[in-house]
This record gives sequence, C-alpha cells and structure tokens, in this order.
Amino acid sequence: MKLFRLLYSMKTGIVLLVILASVSVIGTLIPQERPMGWYQENYSHRVFTAIEMFNLDDMYHSRWFFGLFILLSLNLLLCSIVRLPKVYQRFKKPYMINGNKFRVRDLEVNSLKKVVTDLGFKKTAVEGGTLHSKKGFAGFFGSWLTHLGMLIIIVGYVAGIYLGFNYQVVGVVGDNVAVSGTDVEVYIDDFVVDYREDNTVDQYYSYVTVSDGQENRSGEISVNNPLAHDKYNFYQLATGWMLDLEYTARGETTTKRLYQRDEVMLEDGHLAIRVLEFRPDAIDNTPHLKHPMLLYQIVQHGRVLDMNVTEFDKPITWMGRTITFTNPQRYTVLEVSNDPTLGFVSIGAIALLAGLFLSFYVNPSSILCVPHPQGGYEVTVYSAKFVEETIENFKNELEGVEQVDRKDIV
Repeated sequence: MKLFRLLYSMKTGIVLLVILASVSVIGTLIPQERPMGWYQENYSHRVFTAIEMFNLDDMYHSRWFFGLFILLSLNLLLCSIVRLPKVYQRFKKPYMINGNKFRVRDLEVNSLKKVVTDLGFKKTAVEGGTLHSKKGFAGFFGSWLTHLGMLIIIVGYVAGIYLGFNYQVVGVVGDNVAVSGTDVEVYIDDFVVDYREDNTVDQYYSYVTVSDGQENRSGEISVNNPLAHDKYNFYQLATGWMLDLEYTARGETTTKRLYQRDEVMLEDGHLAIRVLEFRPDAIDNTPHLKHPMLLYQIVQHGRVLDMNVTEFDKPITWMGRTITFTNPQRYTVLEVSNDPTLGFVSIGAIALLAGLFLSFYVNPSSILCVPHPQGGYEVTVYSAKFVEETIENFKNELEGVEQVDRKDIV
C-alpha cells in the first residue's frame, strides 16, 4: 500500500519530471546518433566511457530513458484514477460548506436570490427556505485534466518514437535524394536564402519535387510552412555550406563532397580531412559568397598533422598529395516525418490546455443562505480562490438591498 501511494504521489511525479528535464539537457548538449568513432575523437576517455555505458549517443531510444517515461506515465495514470471519484463528488455537490460565514438581517429570500444572480450564480435553488447556488465547479477538474493531458502527450510521444518515421534529406540544388526506408525521392529544384538589410536571415526557401514512383508533387518549403505528400510531411530544418574536395595521391584523383564542420575519410580510413570553419566572405564578413576561405585540418589516426587557412581553387601540396577545395554551395536540410500519434498527442494537448484554463481562470464558488433562528440568514460563501474578494463583492451587492452589520461576521 505504501508503494502504491508512492507511485501516485505528487512528489514522485515532480521528482521524475526534474530527472527527465535534467537528462534531456544532457541529450541536448551531446549530439545524438553519431558514429561511436566520432564521440571517441571529440570527447575525453572518461566522457566517452559514460556515453558508451549509458547510451548517451542515442539516449532518447535507450531503455533507461524509456523506463523513466514508463514510471512517469504510471504515476500520472494512477494519480488520475485515484483522484477522479473525489473530483467528481466535489463537482456534483450543490454547494461547499467549508467557507466563510456571516449573518444578513431582515432580508427576503427573493432579494437574496437577486443578489446571488447578479453575482453570476445563474443556477440558484431554494429548498425549504434555504437558498444555495454555485458556479465554476468545472474548475475542480482543472488539475485532473492537466494530469490527464500530460499523460496522453507522454504516451503519444513515446509511441511516436517507436511508431513514427523521421529522416533527414541533405543536398544541394540539382540533387535527387532517396528517403531511406520508403519509395520517396526528393529532387531539390532550388534553394534560396532571403536576407534582411543587416544581413540576418529572414527566411529559407527550398523548392522541391517529391516523387513516390506514382505521383509527383512540386512545392515550396520554408520555416513553419511544411510540404505534405501522402503520409509524409517535409519541414525546412537547417542549412549550411558544402564544398567539393579534390584529392590526388599516387597519381589517382578522388572527388568527395565535404560539409562544413565535418570530415571525409581517405586512404582506406587512415587519413581524414576536416573543415573546421568556412567563411563565405572573409573580407567583408557577410553571409554572401564573395571571398570564400576555410580553415581545414589533416588528421591521421586522431592526430592532427596539418592545419591551415586556404582559398578555393588553390591546390595545396602536402606529403606528396595534392588537395584542392572547390565549388562552395549552400545545402539545405529537410526533415521527412510521419507521426501516426499526432492526432492522439493533439487530444492530449487540448486536454492539457483545458486543464490549465480551468485551473487558472475558473474559480469554483458557492453561496449557501440558511434561515437564522433570530431572523435573517446565515450566509456561507465558499471560493476556491479569491475568498475575500468574493465576500466583498457579495456585500457590495447587498448594500443596495440592506446595510450589512459587519459585527455579525463570525
């Protein structure tokens, strides 16, 4: 029984949320789903060991992360089940009696009814001379609906990880990129970046033709303006600079595509060339392709053998090899996704917003007026929030009907 209470307690839920938020920060700081060699090269031995041990390279698909979500879902589910009967009982009550009381002298029940109605209590009943009314009792469901909405979103999110589909299309104008695992191909017709006068980016536009072998669809994709085709949505995700690398060794020339802040492996993986930084306009420092230069590294078995700054189309001679960087272009990154849980998660979002609205903007209140043995009525005012304000409003409404003796407040 103690374990059961611990499972559905609010403290347990808060602790789990804090843990999930903390580990999510780690997942943001450590790039996900890279080859293990990349982590080994870019982190110390101790950090790499931790990444390998706790699957921090793909933590959102790890068993321990999934386990945390299961515990949080269980906490929210049990909390919702246990609390629902109590919430419903409070909602069905005609009025609440654990409120503030005061006495009203010499007032007819019809006058009281008018005052109560003017205060927004629309459903008023008089039974045996006792008047009672309530409003906003749906607010009791606020916290419960918030928990339920969170539960639905979490379950939908976890289900989306395993049932959904995500793939990134990376390419330059003229590329035809196959979406792995599908029959879809994306042809990049054009890619345009709009700049403001201060050279900051206003918008990215990718013009693509999507084909699934049966139907072609052309359209524009920009930030917050995805393209839909069949069951897939195509989003503008990112951009960057790409260049061609010409590498000549032992009389043989190899051409490879090299992305900014990435590397290509050469000579059967024994040698790597990295682009650490790329400047499209190294003189005026604008984002436009005017005076391109780059900072590169030549790496062998994790050891940096050479590093320098160079221009494009200018051959570099190193250890009998010739290296030339050519053809800098902007590439576009599109995300192709299909999330069958989107509708389910949307229901959770609606429930969450409704719960927050009921919690913060709906104030459950009731008024009970019972005939007093010495005349007049004993009034009980209940308000989940703003009790003093509700009582003050009630008395202000009474002033036009009867002068309330403040000494009668008990």
